[in-house]
Amino acid sequence: MLAPAFQTTMSILPARSGALPARASLEEFKSFHGMLVSPPAAQRCIRDFNGCILFMPHTYGRDVETFPVQGKSPFEVTVLNLFTYYLLVLATNTGLSTLVQQTDFVDSRETSDFVQAEPFWVDPLALEYISRHGQRKLARSGVESSSVKLARRFEYNFRLADIRVAMFHFASVTAEGDVALDSEGKEILHLVEVYQVGGGSMFLRQLLRLPGLVSRGFGFTPLAGKPEQL
Repeated sequence: MLAPAFQTTMSILPARSGALPARASLEEFKSFHGMLVSPPAAQRCIRDFNGCILFMPHTYGRDVETFPVQGKSPFEVTVLNLFTYYLLVLATNTGLSTLVQQTDFVDSRETSDFVQAEPFWVDPLALEYISRHGQRKLARSGVESSSVKLARRFEYNFRLADIRVAMFHFASVTAEGDVALDSEGKEILHLVEVYQVGGGSMFLRQLLRLPGLVSRGFGFTPLAGKPEQL
């Protein structure tokens, strides 16, 4: 189904004194992942991702070297801000694809029904990796969490850019399955993105490494696995 480019209001209401900042809405996340969103809305989305962020090609290695118990995954993004977001929007033509209505909005919903399907498979090791991240973060606030559960799912086909991608929002949860909140009353929200680039686009594959490269200060770290990962 072809969806029109989404328009997001540029206005932002000031937060009430003592209140938590407004969380991003489903429509704002939909536009954010569709790579065509206003800076205020983009900032709300970015602020909500206070957990672990994984940005991976669909050929990622499904092993403990990719998702180590100690150390960082080569696909973990530690720096996500307006600069890195809009850099990716411009460099990959995904924003242009949505602007000229060449993006298929396949899925965008709040759901806890985690149904796996190729090519956007999220390996159990990846889930354990982000779960450990949430446990460490919440432990500093004296809160216990045991795992993660799906909160939202998005999927797009950026036809102009020849990129298909699925985004999964996971929330850290307690042993009882309730969303775990830190000492400030915030849930820990993780983002996992799995993308597939059309054949022959080696340059675009390199561009899609930008989030990870920025996180490492543009230092080069060889990626283990198949050649298609590069």
